[in-house]
Amino acid sequence: MHCSARWLLPKLILSASILSGCHSVKRQEPAPQPIAAASVPEPSYLAFSELIAKGTKLAISERAHAHVGQRVKLVGYMANLELPPDGAFYLAPIAVTCDEAGDGTAELPLNSVLVTSSNAVAKPVPHIDGLIEVVGKFEVGRTTDSLGRATWFRLTLDDSVASNQPTPAKFALRASP
Repeated sequence: MHCSARWLLPKLILSASILSGCHSVKRQEPAPQPIAAASVPEPSYLAFSELIAKGTKLAISERAHAHVGQRVKLVGYMANLELPPDGAFYLAPIAVTCDEAGDGTAELPLNSVLVTSSNAVAKPVPHIDGLIEVVGKFEVGRTTDSLGRATWFRLTLDDSVASNQPTPAKFALRASP
């Protein structure tokens, strides 16, 4: 006589529960599945090389303008500034260290992006070595901060992501392998 394991296992469980004095057999329910969060669109990857238009004239690219107000993902290096902005940092396509003695942020590559967070604290963000990935709302256009530092590209980190990350300074940073 041939017995199927699928048929045999429930019979053994039922027999064991009867022999142990249990009067009812509890069926093991599957673990509840987590409820999916509100559908957040996948961010578009934006490369630093796509921020400045190709050619001899220095201008913001059409691709950068097309991503204004959208969620984007950037991967780059946190600029190591002698006097970093409070509650923000610059993300650059290359690892760079800037001496603020006379040039301010003039040593940063033109396509560097100022990364901010709406829930950041008003103190410098600790520097992170290596590649990091940031996701947030992308903006373009010249703006200056209270110290007169100009920037053409900005990214405001997703609040939902930033609030779930404990460090550094509540920024959503993830070191790349």
